[in-house]
Amino acid sequence: MSAYLNDVADSEAPELKLDDIQGVILRGYNFEYIRYLVFTIDENNIDGAREFLGKLLPGSGSPLSITTAEPWPDGQKPPYCLNMGVTSAGLKLLITQTNYNTVKSGSLALFLSYNVGATGAAGKVGDIDDSAPKNWWKRSGGWTLPTDPKPDGSDLHVQITIYTKGVEERDEYYKTLMGMIPVKNNTHALTLAFSKDSNPLLTGLNYIHFGYKDSFSQPRLSKVPWNTKKQRLLMGVSTIDDLSLIHI
Repeated sequence: MSAYLNDVADSEAPELKLDDIQGVILRGYNFEYIRYLVFTIDENNIDGAREFLGKLLPGSGSPLSITTAEPWPDGQKPPYCLNMGVTSAGLKLLITQTNYNTVKSGSLALFLSYNVGATGAAGKVGDIDDSAPKNWWKRSGGWTLPTDPKPDGSDLHVQITIYTKGVEERDEYYKTLMGMIPVKNNTHALTLAFSKDSNPLLTGLNYIHFGYKDSFSQPRLSKVPWNTKKQRLLMGVSTIDDLSLIHI
């Protein structure tokens, strides 16, 4: 097989529906300023939470929306990128326990890990003692709720990440995002539980913590349009990718 990503495409692989895949799954954005946000859903206003997440859908016409995996026009970065994740506890609230069980039964292998969550699997991956889940949130200084985090993480429902080119842009997009959350009886449908910023390190652009680049977040999928040798050269990134090709 070619050492260049996608130069040898799997002829039997399905065409990727790039408009239905979050962009961060298939590519690194390389934005310098990032804000990580974790929300808890108000159980008395689940409809409001659904409305908010609906606003984030691509093509909704909202001020902010999720960044898909579709190629950027002319290869130019957009002014921001935004991606979202939902925990198992959050999904149960959003679609009801009955519907959750239905989805779970259709993908048991995936839900074995998803349903347990990071806290449930912490001991198996060595997150114990000082690195145990009870220390994950408040120690880093980003916890915003007046109550302590629940040990099992069941109070954390939605995670949103905003990627921008500067500090001012990050603050503006954050304000816009928070303004999109519906309010019912003077209570927001989602409340911010945790917030953390990522800024460039003094070591220089593209420096990666721990001295390595983790390609797990950019898996080697067949038929990803920008990951041919030619496109990677045009973007000025390495053409070599030694990960095994993933078959969907």
